[in-house]
Amino acid sequence: MLKLIVFFVACWFIYNIMKGISTSRSQEIGKEARHIAISEFSVPVAYYNNAILNHIEHVKKAALFLKEQDDKFRNLSWPRLIAWTIYGAYRDDCEQYRYGNPISQNKFEDLNITSQIISSELQRAHLATTL
Repeated sequence: MLKLIVFFVACWFIYNIMKGISTSRSQEIGKEARHIAISEFSVPVAYYNNAILNHIEHVKKAALFLKEQDDKFRNLSWPRLIAWTIYGAYRDDCEQYRYGNPISQNKFEDLNITSQIISSELQRAHLATTL
């Protein structure tokens, strides 16, 4: 009986250690993706946070789809791929805002992203052309 208890305790410790390593790695990936999206791609912080907090599963699926469909994205690191995916969604929402899409307009209004920020994004070349 004692061996069984020791076995379960050992399994519990191993599980918690593995879970901690996984969480730590996810946090590192998140920090790197955030830095790339915000600093390199100029995605507003509020937009990035909204994408990660409310749509992370969709972002992951879109990133995998992007990686599978386009050779340009095949060799990117996971954080850079996540950042590209969020940037692509942001750029598309900016385009939709320009065309008067009420969903994009409401999203930007809710996130307090001004028309000047959107206009600035639309005036610069789409980053995908520089990949």
